[in-house]
Amino acid sequence: MFCACEEPISPNKYADKTNLWPAADPTGEKVGYINEKGEMVIPAQYKKAYFFSGGMAKVVTFENQIQFINTKGEVVHTLPENLYCDDYFYNGYIRYYQYMWDRVPPCGLLDNNFNDVIPFGFLRVGNMSKEGLVATGVGYFNKKGERVLTFSADTFDIYNGIIYDYGDFRDGAAVIHLQCHKNNLIYGRTGAINTKGEWVVDTMYYDLKSVGGGLIAYPDTTGLWGLMDTQGSIVTEPKFNEVGDFEDGDLLPVRIGIQWGYSDNTGTIRIEQQYAYCDPFHEGVAWVTPDLDNY
Repeated sequence: MFCACEEPISPNKYADKTNLWPAADPTGEKVGYINEKGEMVIPAQYKKAYFFSGGMAKVVTFENQIQFINTKGEVVHTLPENLYCDDYFYNGYIRYYQYMWDRVPPCGLLDNNFNDVIPFGFLRVGNMSKEGLVATGVGYFNKKGERVLTFSADTFDIYNGIIYDYGDFRDGAAVIHLQCHKNNLIYGRTGAINTKGEWVVDTMYYDLKSVGGGLIAYPDTTGLWGLMDTQGSIVTEPKFNEVGDFEDGDLLPVRIGIQWGYSDNTGTIRIEQQYAYCDPFHEGVAWVTPDLDNY
């Protein structure tokens, strides 16, 4: 029985090709890693196991220790007991945090040698982009942990907007959420900037989503989603009920009605809607749930 653990939404986590996938043993109680032949090459011995990224994979032992292993199954790092982290490296960096049940946990960012890049203590830390920028609650930092990009919402002062969320950069653009005030009403607007802090997508949308492949998904007033490029030019009109993410493949998970399939970066359907759910492609394969009864 194959066992894929929860996939994150954020982009660009895969920087390597290992041809190793997490899979459970016949009892379904322990997880290890199989190769493309289905052979268990890293023994099933973990409580949880995740895809490889940055040459390492996060695993959780039955003692609830968070460890990172290499492709030989050797432990290269064990996270301290009071810390937790994301499941994947993004372009060689991973977020970590301290669990707090009664408040938002402080976050930090580690490189692939597990050194601090952004000091532990921020309440908001994004994922490191290919552009070498990471979002925090106060702007963007570079790989040295230096604050390098801040800007104002004043470009669209007609909306009286203030920035309340900085999105991760992807394909040279980052989605920015504004909180706007007009006629004693508070509402949201969303646009996108480039790495110079220049607005490239006007804040006329109530939501946007970076999906990879040089594309940003945008909704219409009915809740359907279309696709535009990172300069705001429309690629396809809204027709999807939901969109996923490109990972390392050239197909995008999209939902029409209650079923999922895959489109290419022009919005053309390449695998018809037939699944209860489907994940992005990784190393030529994708996890899918065939029917709602098994979802």
